[in-house]
Amino acid sequence: MDKAQWMASLTEVMPLTPLDFTAPQGYIPIIFGFPFQGSPEDAISHLERRLARALYQWPCLAGQFIAGGRGVSPKLIYSRSVLTNLDVFPVEVFDAQTLLRPTFPWTFEQLKEEHGPAIAMDKDILCLLPPIVPGPGEGCHPVTLRVNFIEGGILLGLSLHHGIMDGAGVAQFLEYLGGSAQTVNLDFMTDYNFDASHDPTPNPSAPLPAATCKILAIPASRISSLRKEVLELLRASLDENAFVSTTDIVCALTWIFITRARSSRLEPNQVSHFAAAVNIRNKLEDGMEPPMGTDYLGNAFIRVLANSTVGELTGDTDAPVSESDLVMLVADAAYRIRTAIQTLDDPAQVRRHIAIAGAAEHPPSVDLAVRRAIDRGVAGVDASSWIGLGADVNFRIPGTGNGGKPAFVRRAYSPFPGAMSLMPRSGGTRGDANWEIWLALREDDMERLMGQEEMGRFLC
Repeated sequence: MDKAQWMASLTEVMPLTPLDFTAPQGYIPIIFGFPFQGSPEDAISHLERRLARALYQWPCLAGQFIAGGRGVSPKLIYSRSVLTNLDVFPVEVFDAQTLLRPTFPWTFEQLKEEHGPAIAMDKDILCLLPPIVPGPGEGCHPVTLRVNFIEGGILLGLSLHHGIMDGAGVAQFLEYLGGSAQTVNLDFMTDYNFDASHDPTPNPSAPLPAATCKILAIPASRISSLRKEVLELLRASLDENAFVSTTDIVCALTWIFITRARSSRLEPNQVSHFAAAVNIRNKLEDGMEPPMGTDYLGNAFIRVLANSTVGELTGDTDAPVSESDLVMLVADAAYRIRTAIQTLDDPAQVRRHIAIAGAAEHPPSVDLAVRRAIDRGVAGVDASSWIGLGADVNFRIPGTGNGGKPAFVRRAYSPFPGAMSLMPRSGGTRGDANWEIWLALREDDMERLMGQEEMGRFLC
């Protein structure tokens, strides 16, 4: 069966929702690192079987994601009669390679000692991605898997298309892949910026500041202690029931450090937006359309924006701040983040967001409107949480040890200034594992951030 015949056989359509249409239309590449002393053939055979089982569980993921365009919505087509795309086009969906120097200069022990450095996670090497981005009406595989053997270990590169799946959906897919899960109106959006005259997309003809990525690690005990101080302050000054989560604290601290690093080129009254992606599966009313249970695989997230000013985030100073002053700054920023998230506790707000996505003539314009509002390359931060993505999944790969769990999980190297992700963490938001923050900034901003006295008090 050639590709044309196979495409013609894909006669079933998986309904996508407005939230799928307006999600970022690209892949989510995730890299899992395992120590390895076993047989490559056994590892490959095991992973191929597990991927095949996952595709049997969700046949739609064995089809094609067809990219949309202006006036044309994307769609997911598949067939239950064709076993899987793994059978038809194995080299496009699953492959394995051995990486030697100089192509890949790290051993697994070196990666582990350096805590899986961001610079090593090259998606073009470690992940199986299409050579060109599909244009409108063109298709690509929803899921691909690449097994990379390096000296002393395996780097597993899994890529899932964001147009059909969000972080919670990815977490569900990973549980099944590992074998541990069971069969399974524009005016309203004042936060968004629909003014097309302001485009945060870099001008390809203009020189761009050099950018880089780093992973910051903060001990859980340090975050726990800071949260205790913040809650005491908020409950004494605002409300005895005031609440911020541990994740809010980590995000607020990072937002402050980033803004302090950028402050020399920003105005004190300049607004900084912090965007948080919120899972709305547990926020939907019964009978709301589209129906989205907790086991829903597709996109069910909405980005909310917390707003502050550069001066409020830095304490109106670029000088080092005391521990007590930092607690006050973190309390203010964390409370702003929590307040923004809580706006989605109102079902009417959720319905309005979904209606906006459904009413857009050109769905990607909604995602672009959010990006304009965040302006992450200048003063904003675009945050996502990968905390639940696979750190505790037992992949059962023969020869890996460690109970089958990865030694580290990383996102691919992508230096887009202002992007941050909380990395997958053993125990989720609980436990004693370090909090790891993947962060992309301009090189000069990153240098200033790493030189901050306050930052030195927190990092491992």
